[in-house]
This record gives sequence, C-alpha cells and structure tokens, in this order.
Amino acid sequence: MGHFGRFSEKNSNTLGLGCYYLVGRIYIVEPILHLKMGIDQYFAAKDQVERISATIDQAIAKMAYTLSAHTNSDGLADHRKLKGEASRRELADKIEGILFEYAKDLTKSTLNPSNPEDFMRLSSSTYGLFGFSKEDVLKYLDQDEDHASSFAFFQYMTQRTVYGYMRSKRAGLPKLQLSEADIGPAVQNMKIEDRVHINRLKIDDLAELLDEWRAKEAIGRDFLRGKDYAVKNPQGLIVPEGNRIIVPVRGTPRGNGGH
Repeated sequence: MGHFGRFSEKNSNTLGLGCYYLVGRIYIVEPILHLKMGIDQYFAAKDQVERISATIDQAIAKMAYTLSAHTNSDGLADHRKLKGEASRRELADKIEGILFEYAKDLTKSTLNPSNPEDFMRLSSSTYGLFGFSKEDVLKYLDQDEDHASSFAFFQYMTQRTVYGYMRSKRAGLPKLQLSEADIGPAVQNMKIEDRVHINRLKIDDLAELLDEWRAKEAIGRDFLRGKDYAVKNPQGLIVPEGNRIIVPVRGTPRGNGGH
C-alpha cells in the first residue's frame, strides 16, 4: 500500500451498505458507513465493497443454477415445471432461501427467517444488498413463464428492480470516506505535486488517482494525459510522451525525428 500504509482487517469496522425506505414508488437509499474518513478508510471501504459485490455475484450465479433446474436442454424454461402456480412459488422460495443465505453471511447475522420478527429484519437487509425480493422473483416467473431463462432472469432483475441501482450505489460508497482535506496529503504522498493542479481536483478525481496509484504504485504521464487537472508545460506546446517530445505543428502532433 506504499506511503499510505496497509489496511489491517482486524482493526476494521463493518461497512454498512445502507437502508431504504419507500417514497411513493421510489426507493431512496441512505448509505450507512461506520468507518472514519480518510485515505486508508477509502481503501478499506473499497476492499469491503469489492468483496461484497463478488459474493453477491456468487449468489446470483447460484440462483441462475437453481433456475436452470427448471429448464430443458435448450436452456429455456420447461413450461410444464413453471406452468403451475405451486411450482413457481416453490422456485421462488428456493431463490429467497439463497438470498437469505448470502445476506446472513455478509451481515454476520444470526436471524432466523422462521421467526416473524427476524424474517422482517432479514428481508429488509436482503433487499438492501440485492435490490430485489421473493415478490420480484414471483412477478418475473408469473409474467415470463414462457420465456424464463437464467439470462432473462438476470436481465429482468437488472432492468425491472433496483438491483442495478444498488450495485452502482454500493460501488460509489467508498468515496464518501474522502474529503477535500485528503487531497493535499494524497497528492504529496503520491509525489505528483508538479503534475496536477491541486485546486482543480475533486473527490472523484482523487479516488481515480488513488485507484491508479494503488494498482501501479505510480501515476504515469499516460494516465494524466487529457485530464483537466493535469499540469501542462507553460506554453502548452510540448507534451512528454514516453521518450519522445510531441510538438504540435499546424495542429498535427509531430515527434522529433518523425515525418
């Protein structure tokens, strides 16, 4: 982790993904973060979000496999298995079981879905993670029983529920750990004071720089090329590119020794 040190899991707190409430027909997500602000906390939160997203991907794959048990050799729904309401409800129950299984694992929960109160709390945290519920699965099966497939299931949940929105929202949560006060120290630690205009950097820019620095332990000129916050030479006439000097001539880049 270079100049910023290494994040120790034993000292980390749990990253709360968020809660939701219903306003009309729109779900509003309020992120809940239990980490202190700063660069190390940004990296810690990013690691946690990546682990959570990977686990959710595993859960989706398991749901798709469960659905495939109700399909024929062509991968399409075996309509005889999905035609009856009881069969569709049985499949939805299995998928809900997967949702609960992974939600409990991610939240380290001991809630028992057989208990009505625990069921409500578990359902709420499950929705906060996945963005869809058993009711959404039933809607999909009821509406698309003749076209059900593993791919169509994923497509439906992405387009017709807040699954995609929750995934996008979760990916942006680590940035909430950063503040403008982190910009100066980060730029200094990455040793790019002479390459960027600090006063032009925004939080999104800082996150982008931190991700690049963490991946390559350096911020190269190629990465900075074209960035609004990158420092150019005084006249803006020459721009380093590898070992060459690019000199714009009549609007066309031309390398020394080039034609």
